[in-house]
Amino acid sequence: IKLPIRETAMLDSLPKSLSIPELTAQYLNGDFTPQTLITALAEQLASDHQDNPIWLYRLTLEELAPYWEALPDKPNSEFPLYGIPFAIKDNIDLAGVPTTAACPDFAYTPTESAFVVKQLIAAGAIPMGKTNMDQFATGLVGTRSPEPWGPCKNSLNEQYISGGSSSGSADRSRRSDPPARRRGSRGLRGAGGALRSAWGRARPRRAAGEL
Repeated sequence: IKLPIRETAMLDSLPKSLSIPELTAQYLNGDFTPQTLITALAEQLASDHQDNPIWLYRLTLEELAPYWEALPDKPNSEFPLYGIPFAIKDNIDLAGVPTTAACPDFAYTPTESAFVVKQLIAAGAIPMGKTNMDQFATGLVGTRSPEPWGPCKNSLNEQYISGGSSSGSADRSRRSDPPARRRGSRGLRGAGGALRSAWGRARPRRAAGEL
């Protein structure tokens, strides 16, 4: 494929940290651009975890290119998540990419991204793909993803379950809750109703006193 090219330099290896502050500082310093980082990360993802089905779908370079091409040359206040890679649990829509909820018969390709995904992209973040999960998010164990994918393995000890329902997200980032509890890590979880839910529909808040 022929992609728009801003530069010819490639990263020899990924940065030691992919944290937002450190990546932003390196972007500002000109160490690399979103194109070089995302290209290197995509190549690593293609070779990593070949025996562990963390990803249900990974974006190709052709699919990734429009996201980095939409960004300015350097971070600014308009893009607080400039060039930050992120993964999407596969019951959350990304336009043009299949949503399966880990159920092949349910699969469809949305024409519009979920609200939360739109917000991330508008802030400059770049989606890398869709991650594995307990089918329809019905479980806390991470073992309910059927063929053709199968369940994820625990990223620290394959003798343990991955946890769920966000098993693929947790295995990739080690920051998902509750699977993160099985990896000794912690993260943040948005309050119910604060953001729209998986398929872009508003999650209703419960009225006072409602059971």
